[in-house]
Amino acid sequence: MNLIVKTLGFAPGEHFRTSSTHEFPEFIATSAFFISREEIHLTQLVAVERPVRLTHQGVTIAVREITISLPDSLASANYPVGGESDVSLSIKVDGAISEAISGTVTLDPQLDGKVGGSFNVAVEIRGQEDKTFVLKGHFKVKLPVR
Repeated sequence: MNLIVKTLGFAPGEHFRTSSTHEFPEFIATSAFFISREEIHLTQLVAVERPVRLTHQGVTIAVREITISLPDSLASANYPVGGESDVSLSIKVDGAISEAISGTVTLDPQLDGKVGGSFNVAVEIRGQEDKTFVLKGHFKVKLPVR
């Protein structure tokens, strides 16, 4: 398996964030990276949030991740999520992974070496069959040098 990982921070004008919901408070990524899975022609964009929280017990660091799997071309389009689609979105919180079961990921035309887009997906609540919540977000990140 050929995996190529390209790590990136955020320069001015770059971001990865979601709106806040009861089930998933606002997500503001502190870093992101691309994983290219060449053998299956997919690229994964992984956004990581590591907020430092001060509590009466000291400092804690919570880690949440959102992973979007996209066609390797990163072509501008509306991509369906779920079913037979190769496009997917997952959320990882405290080691538990929840998957988007429907919705869309939209990629905007690439500009200045950056890829931007948005998503509007229904995420299945882990451990609660047939219960979902809607997660909306947007991103603009620098493309890795291939």
